Amino acid sequence: MGLHRRLLFQLVAFGAIATAVAILLFGIYVAHTQRALEIRALESEVQLIADDVGNDVTQYLIAQDYRNLDHLLQQAGNNPGVMLLQVVTVDGRIVSQMERSVAGSAVRTSTSGGRLPIPSNMAGGIAAGHDRVEVWRPIRGNQLLGWVHVEHDLEESRLLQSHLLDDSMVIGLLVLPLSAVLMFFLVRKPIGLIRQATAFAVRLPEASGETMGEVAASGEIGNLIHALNTASGQLHDQGVALALAHAQEERRRRIYEAMAMGETPVKIMTMIAASLEQDIPGALVAIMVKDKGGKRLIHGAAPSLPQSFIDRLNGVSVVPGATSCGGAASTGQRSITEHIPSHADWDGYQDAAAQAGLAACWAEPIVDGPDRVLGVLAVYLRDRCRPSAAQQELLHQVANLLTVVLRRVRNEEALLLASSVFQASGEAITVTDENNCIIAINPAFTRVTGYSVEEVLGKNPSMLSSGRMDSTFYRTMWRSLKETGQWQGEIWNKRKSGQVFAEWLTINAIHDDQGRAYRHVAIFSDISEKKRAEETIWQQANYDQLTELPNRRLFRDRLEQELRRAERNGNLLALLFIDLDRFKTVNDTMGHDAGDELLVQAANRLKDCVRDSDTVARLGSDEFAMILTEANDPGGVERKAQHILTQLAWPYTLRAGMAYLSASIGITLFPSDGGEAESLLLNAARAMSAAKNGGANAFSWYTLEMQMAARVRSELGHDLRVALQENQFQVHYQPIVDLHSGRVVKAEALIRWPHPERGWVSPVTFIPLAEELGMIGEVGDWVFRTVARQAKDWLDCGLDLQYSVNKSPRQFGAADNQEAWLDYLQEIELPARHLVIEITEGLLLDARVEVMQQLHQLREAGLQVAIDDFGTGYSALSYLQQFDIDYLKIDRSFIKDLEEGADGAALAEAIVVMAHKLGIQVIAEGVETAFQRDWLVDAQCDYVQGFFYAKALPAEEFERLVRSG
Repeated sequence: MGLHRRLLFQLVAFGAIATAVAILLFGIYVAHTQRALEIRALESEVQLIADDVGNDVTQYLIAQDYRNLDHLLQQAGNNPGVMLLQVVTVDGRIVSQMERSVAGSAVRTSTSGGRLPIPSNMAGGIAAGHDRVEVWRPIRGNQLLGWVHVEHDLEESRLLQSHLLDDSMVIGLLVLPLSAVLMFFLVRKPIGLIRQATAFAVRLPEASGETMGEVAASGEIGNLIHALNTASGQLHDQGVALALAHAQEERRRRIYEAMAMGETPVKIMTMIAASLEQDIPGALVAIMVKDKGGKRLIHGAAPSLPQSFIDRLNGVSVVPGATSCGGAASTGQRSITEHIPSHADWDGYQDAAAQAGLAACWAEPIVDGPDRVLGVLAVYLRDRCRPSAAQQELLHQVANLLTVVLRRVRNEEALLLASSVFQASGEAITVTDENNCIIAINPAFTRVTGYSVEEVLGKNPSMLSSGRMDSTFYRTMWRSLKETGQWQGEIWNKRKSGQVFAEWLTINAIHDDQGRAYRHVAIFSDISEKKRAEETIWQQANYDQLTELPNRRLFRDRLEQELRRAERNGNLLALLFIDLDRFKTVNDTMGHDAGDELLVQAANRLKDCVRDSDTVARLGSDEFAMILTEANDPGGVERKAQHILTQLAWPYTLRAGMAYLSASIGITLFPSDGGEAESLLLNAARAMSAAKNGGANAFSWYTLEMQMAARVRSELGHDLRVALQENQFQVHYQPIVDLHSGRVVKAEALIRWPHPERGWVSPVTFIPLAEELGMIGEVGDWVFRTVARQAKDWLDCGLDLQYSVNKSPRQFGAADNQEAWLDYLQEIELPARHLVIEITEGLLLDARVEVMQQLHQLREAGLQVAIDDFGTGYSALSYLQQFDIDYLKIDRSFIKDLEEGADGAALAEAIVVMAHKLGIQVIAEGVETAFQRDWLVDAQCDYVQGFFYAKALPAEEFERLVRSG
C-alpha cells in the first residue's frame, strides 16, 4: 500500500472514530449534566418538603403532642420518591416517622421512640449521596425544638442518566460509518495534493526551476506548494550561481596558471577582462594602466571594445573630469557613469562612446596601498544602468587581482632594472654574506680592481686593503654599520696589480625579518682622477693662474684664520693693499701679453719681500694684498712698505721692451683699523686711494679722517636708497645749441639730488657711490624713464628735440634692463630718434660680446649713441668705426685749453676734423665764453653746450627757455 493510501486510510479511520467518540463523550456529558440538574431539583423539592413539615409540626412539638404527627407525615409522604421522613427531638429521639421500602411503594408510619445521632456537618443542610438526597431541617420556636429528617431516592435520576448513555452509544455507532465516508471525501483531495507535492519534492534536485503549476489549494497545503515552488526557483538560482562560480573559479584557475607560467602581462590582463565579461552579461571590459610619469592612462587590454574607441581613450589624462577612468585614477575612488551621453566627465569623448554603442561606464581604480593607483578597470555597457552591490564587490575583487598582476609587472621590471643596473653600473658593486664573504660582484668591480669573479668569490673584502687605513678607521666603519646600517666615505685600496687607488665607498646593510644584517652591499668608484681633478680645481679656485699667488678667495680665508690667531695670541696684524700705478698704460700701449709678463714679475718681487709666515695675494687686475703677521712694530711695517715700493719701482725687462712702474700702498692694523676681514680690507683700499691721490709711489696709513669719510659714504648710501624709494631725484636739462642756426635742438639730461637734510648732493659724489653699491642700474632706469616720459609729453605739445641720457658702463652688464627700456619706448609710443645714449670712451675698450650686442641693439632700435668726454681715454679709431657712433662730445678740458695755447686748440681741431672724416658729428662741452664759441664756429663744430648758453635747468625752466627762442 502506497504512502498516500495508508495516509488516506489512517485519516478516514481516525476521523470516523474521533467523531463517534466525540458523540459518545457528548452523551456522557449530557447524561452527567442532566443528573446533576435532577439532583439539584430534588434537593430543592426535598428542602420544600422539610420546610413544610417543619412548619406544620412546630406547634405539636411545643405542646409535646406527638399523636397527630403521623397523619402529617403521611400527607407529606405522598411524593413517591420520599423514602424516609422523621421528626426527631433535640436529644435525637424519633417521635414520628414515615418510610418506604421501595420508591413508589406504600407508606408506613410509626412512632419508634428510637434515637438518632445528629450529624454535626449536616445540621440544617442538604447532602446528596450516591442513591439518595438527605435533608436535616431544624424546628424552632423560641428555641431549637428538634429536626425534620428527609431522605429522597435518586433511582429515577439514575435511570434517566442510563437511558441517555445508551442513546449516545447507539448514535455513536450509527455515526461511525457515516463519518468514515464523509472523511474520505473531505481528505481525498488534500491527500492527493500532498501526494503531488511529495513526488515534486522527491524529484526537486533534478527539476529545480520547475513549478507544480496552477493548483487550487489554500491554507497550509497552498503554503506548502508555494514554498516548494519557491524552493525550486531558489535551487535553480543556486545551481546557476554555483555553475557560474565554478566557471569563474575555472577561469581564475587558468589566470593563476598563466601567471605562474610567466605569461605576458597583456595576455593575463586580456584573460581577466574576458573572464569579467562572462561574469557580467553584456559587459565590455577595458584595463588601463598609468604611464611611467603617472600623468596618463594607456591601453592595457580590451578584448571586446572597438579599436577606434580604444585609440580614442588611449592616453587620457589622470585628472578629475577626464572620463570615468581619469577621475577614478586621480581620486582612487570608484567612478560610476550611469549615462555617458549626459555626463559632463565624458565631454569630448561622447562621440567616440556613441560610435562604439556604449551608454554606461563603471570605473574601478586598481590600487596598491594608500594614494598609489596603478591603473583602472573599466566596465562598459550598452544600456543605461548602475552596478548592483554584488557587481560592485566583483569589480573590487577583480581590481585586487589586477593589483597583483600589475604589482608583479612592476616588481619584475624593478628586478630586471636592478639586474641591469647591477651589471651595467659604472660603479663597482660587491655583495657579502653574514660571514663577510664575497658572494657577488659586477663587471665594474673587475674593471676597477682587476680581480675576476672566480678570484674573489668566498673571499673577504679585506683582500683589497692597501694598508693605509688603520684599525681605528675600520672599527669606526663597522660601528656605523652596526648602529645605522650604512657607512660612506673615502678609502684607499689596492688593485690586483698592487697599485693603490682612492675610492669612494658606500656600504649598506640588508636585514632579515629578525633584524639581523645578513647581507652587505658595497658600492665604490675609483676617484683617483676625481681627486686629481679636485686638486686642480682647488688650485684654480684658490690661486691666480697667471701669478700663482693666492687669489681673493684664498686670501680672505687666510685672513680670517690669521685674524683669529692674532686675536687669540694678542698680536697685531698688518694688512697692505697694493695697487700698481700706470699698469693700464703699459697694458694698453705694449699689449696684454706684456701686461701679463709684468704682473708675473711684480708678483715674484712681492713674494721675495715677505716671510714664509706672511701671505701675498693677487686680488684682481693690478691689485695685490699682503698679510704681515705679528706686526707689533708699526715702524717695521712702514719699512716693509717702503721696501716693497723700492722693489716694484725697479725697471721691468719685458719681451716687448722696458717698462717702469710704481705702486700705491694702503696699510691697516688689526684690531685698531677693523675688527673683521671685510672692514680691514675695505679700509686698506681707502688708504691706498689716499696714497694714490697724494702722488703715487707712496704708502698711507688708514686715518681717522678716512673713517669719517667712510661713515659719511655709508650714511649717504642709505640715503640714496631712500631717495629712490621716495622719488627725491630730479632731472635737469642743459640745452645743446646748433652752432649754425643758434637754436636749441638738443639737451643733455642730468640727474640732480636735492637731499632733504644735506641740500644739493653733487652727482660726482653719489653716482660713483651708486655704482659701488650696485644701485646704478636702478638710478639709470629711473632717469631713462623720466626723460622718455618728459620727451613724449613735450613732443605731444609740439616741442621736437633730442635728449641725451648717460648710461654707466656697469649698466651694460644687465641686458634685461636695456630690453625694458626699449619696451618702455614702445609702450609710451616715443620714437627712438628722440633719445641719445651717452657712453664713456672706456666702454669701447670692453671687448665683451654682450657689450657689443647691446650697443648694436641700441642702434637697430633707432637710438643714437654719443661718446662722452672724448679725448680723455684710450679709444682707437677702429672702435669708432666698429660701433657706428653718432656723436663725439669733446671733453671740457680741451675747450678750456683753447684760450691757453695752441696745443689745446690743435687737439680740439683734430678731434673735429677726425670725427667729420668718420661721419660723426661733434658736440663741445663746457663752453663758457664767446671766444670759445667763436673758435668752435670757425672749427666747424656742430653743437655746443655750456654755461655760456645755460646751465642745466629744471624741466619747466628749460621748456620756457626753448619756447622763448
